[in-house]
Amino acid sequence: MSEQTSKRGIGCGVVVILAAIVLAVPVFRVGNAIWKVKRVEQTLNNTLGEARTYAPPLTGEVAPERMETFLRVRTRVFANCPEFQGYLDEVIRLEGLEENPDVSKSESMKQGFGGLKRLLQAGPGFLRFMEVRNQALLDESMGLGEYMYIYVLAYRGQLRLETDSRFANFEDAFVGSRARRDLASMIRNQLEAVEAARGASTDDAWVTMLREQVVLLETEAKPLPWETGLPPEIAASIDPYAATLDAVYCSGLAKMELSQKNKGFEIKN
Repeated sequence: MSEQTSKRGIGCGVVVILAAIVLAVPVFRVGNAIWKVKRVEQTLNNTLGEARTYAPPLTGEVAPERMETFLRVRTRVFANCPEFQGYLDEVIRLEGLEENPDVSKSESMKQGFGGLKRLLQAGPGFLRFMEVRNQALLDESMGLGEYMYIYVLAYRGQLRLETDSRFANFEDAFVGSRARRDLASMIRNQLEAVEAARGASTDDAWVTMLREQVVLLETEAKPLPWETGLPPEIAASIDPYAATLDAVYCSGLAKMELSQKNKGFEIKN
């Protein structure tokens, strides 16, 4: 995914959403909705830990019961995914109007205004999306870190294909920088746990591989864990679910799907 940065010309997913939040509904309603979403996520973090503190299993494999949990969360989240793909498609359509010589200026403005009204619905939709995801994770006792870890392993293939998808120019199609930093922390946590269990001086193949992953992630030489290929044991724990996973993957929205509340934002009451 090293070509992502050069391919993202639009990169307006989160910007459009945040702008729409301000324009779509009265400020006090937005404030209450944001407060509610962040409160659920804070409860999730307080209960199960922040994403960066998660340590994957020592072997890296995803246990069947955790994969089943992940899929239950995905099913609930996926229900809202097509809505946001529609917003991205609307941006693509509006851009096409500007470049289409067969569409008059007046018609372009008319269609553009209608498209803008549809895009303004993205703000409330984004808040609903985040509330559903956070509540689903809380209900299933799955922390955001574990969810992110399984997501990037399970959807490695789909994420690679985003560079050639119709959403390739949207930054939201790819895992964001904050999520990548947290993933690097998770693999470091895993490495430290393995070293503690086996001895810090251990130099077997698995420890060596984990050390390499940490270096690659922290230097951003590779933006995602195991990007060049999953270890066989990890792949074996995920591959049986490939068809079900694919059915609840939503192209174009990886960054939004792994979004988190602002750092330092904490609700006291």
